[in-house]
Amino acid sequence: MIPWFDASHIAIAGYNVPTQGPLAVAGIAVGHVAFAHWLQRHLGLTPLRADQLGFAVLAGAVVAGHAAAVWMTGSAEPLWQLAAPQSSLGALLGGGIIGALLMWRMQLEPLVVLDAAAWAFLHGWPLVRFGCVLAHDHPGRLSTLPIAVAYPLGGRLDIGLLEWLFCLVLLALGRKLMRRSPPPGRLAAWATALFAGGRLGLELLRVDTAAELLQPPNLTALCLCALGLVIAAVLGRLSRPMPADPR
Repeated sequence: MIPWFDASHIAIAGYNVPTQGPLAVAGIAVGHVAFAHWLQRHLGLTPLRADQLGFAVLAGAVVAGHAAAVWMTGSAEPLWQLAAPQSSLGALLGGGIIGALLMWRMQLEPLVVLDAAAWAFLHGWPLVRFGCVLAHDHPGRLSTLPIAVAYPLGGRLDIGLLEWLFCLVLLALGRKLMRRSPPPGRLAAWATALFAGGRLGLELLRVDTAAELLQPPNLTALCLCALGLVIAAVLGRLSRPMPADPR
């Protein structure tokens, strides 16, 4: 069993600095760079236009993710605090809505932009989620498995740790997929289906009854998983490769 520790704050020059906030900022920065680079390479956008689109999508994701987390947890911490809570599914929906509006206004190819968003998420989210690994703030069911964490009141599965490991696997799969130059949109479809399906599976390790599972975030994950699978099936008939390798 993994030893329990609380590294949600570290002492720097006499101040207790939260670790989740800086890691979230680092994840956002990495995601933004990956998103903008993809748009420049595959759509020929100027660095300024790519950055503008990236910042708008990230802002929508951060605001919506925080709003969803506050709604689900009742937390009163404001968004500007480094330890402000975030919901990954809320961030996906918020960023997706802003991205869709801007794609329509800028007349960009939607599938390429969706792939850019998926590429950014796959690279940035593991850093964001690693903050939850350090804080152990997403305890799951009681467990004696080797991957369980020895919480003070008993061994439990750590949902944050499991999702972080899952995201690393998704990142490796995403990079492997892109080496094959798939049709535009396939990365986004599979990333959406696998991540949403994985999140829904992790929720089974968090809740104890089916009634608790039928919550809006879990139903959203189920819908996103189904949507990703449908889009992947449709795109499976296409053969047009991505214009260039993102590496």
